[in-house]
Amino acid sequence: MHALAQQVRLAGGRAEVVAADVTDEAQARLAVDRAAHAFGWVDILVNNAGLTLLGPATDMTDWRGMLGGDVLGMVRTTQAALPSMGTRGIGRIVTISSVTREALELALSAIPGAGSFGDQMRHQDRRDSVRFTTMGPDTSTPVPCVAARHRIQPMSCLRPEDIAETVIFVVRQSDLISVDSLQVLSPAQVAYLDQ
Repeated sequence: MHALAQQVRLAGGRAEVVAADVTDEAQARLAVDRAAHAFGWVDILVNNAGLTLLGPATDMTDWRGMLGGDVLGMVRTTQAALPSMGTRGIGRIVTISSVTREALELALSAIPGAGSFGDQMRHQDRRDSVRFTTMGPDTSTPVPCVAARHRIQPMSCLRPEDIAETVIFVVRQSDLISVDSLQVLSPAQVAYLDQ
């Protein structure tokens, strides 16, 4: 993270690294507060922290940790960021979910929770200035692809950079546009999910 922040600075941008355990409410709030202090406000939040435990849901022993990060973590960071967004009258909140729920037995409670949270926020928070987007990508980070390969032949997954570019596309949209949900897939993933 520090190396990436340095690249941003060398390119003329501003970047701060704030590490936090979003399963801890105080740390989640502190991370948002530190970002607001460093930049004056928070106008974009990407809920991307999460934990994936491989294996059948019936054998999973760490429900609290997984749900704490995947669902409650995004609730905590969103609640911490909304006041800053409301003050400025602008905000974009992107929640990263997954489309692997059809293929995997793991995390069946946490993955839909991310999507449901975004849906709920869109309906409950009626401020025109804050947009909520739920993205369902599958990337080439080790866990999703390894898990998917247990079920099917190897497939080409998207790179994390592809997802980052898509997040940038979403948050740069006009205030007149709300991208509620977006699936981001490689052609191989589309073919697999259509089976």
